[in-house]
Amino acid sequence: MTTLTITKTMEVGMINIKELFTKKEVHCEKHGIRNIFTHKDAKAICDECLKDIELQEQKRLKEIEEERAIERKKRQIEQIFSQSMIPPRFQRHTFETFIAITSEQKKNKQAMEDFAKNFLQNLEDGISVILSGKVGNGKTHLACATANYIIANFGKTALFLSVVDAFSKIKATYTKKSEITEIDVINQFSMVDLLILDEFGIQIGSEHEKMLLFRIINKRYENLKPTILISNLSPAEIKNFEERIFDRLKENGILLSFSSESNRKSKKI
Repeated sequence: MTTLTITKTMEVGMINIKELFTKKEVHCEKHGIRNIFTHKDAKAICDECLKDIELQEQKRLKEIEEERAIERKKRQIEQIFSQSMIPPRFQRHTFETFIAITSEQKKNKQAMEDFAKNFLQNLEDGISVILSGKVGNGKTHLACATANYIIANFGKTALFLSVVDAFSKIKATYTKKSEITEIDVINQFSMVDLLILDEFGIQIGSEHEKMLLFRIINKRYENLKPTILISNLSPAEIKNFEERIFDRLKENGILLSFSSESNRKSKKI
């Protein structure tokens, strides 16, 4: 071990650097008469200079660990994004790219931005959101901007899919070849920090499908997991369509209505 150089020692991590040196008392130009530690592969160095080296090494290793932590965080966020099922077009959606034209859109944008920035508290309280109303008002944009924000800033998990796709994933378990069960998929839906269910009210008619959707939302409700429900139906129509789901999300939740005409033709959103 005594044949290692200081450089080599620093590469393998923090060890007792003094073990690499022989001690004697000499005059240090910087610190005066000091205990000097000499090494066959390095010039003599006093104990105070050695402390400076140790401090520099500690600083260097701390910087390396911080860089590694940032890189790990970056990889984690990239993995969360890849698992979120947010379509590539929607992964670019942010609050900054949402152009609010009407006073209603401005109010809804601010409400969703506040929801995203306070997501850690909303996650603790199990606060959900219903985005209800006419097409082309940016409901999906704001929902995905929220998901993108909590992934990038908090490293939280999110999952985006239409209600129809959610049913498809569940029904795929009904075949004999499936290695997972209906409850396995529902549990997967309940584990993510934020679930976005798009196109609520489209092609949902059977009592079985209504029950499946209620089980997903109710399980998240019980586990204090926020859900964003996007629908072109009015709040009254949602409640009439499935009152249990509406009540679960509305209880201690946020209801935002979008009543303006579509802005898609002008490509503002």
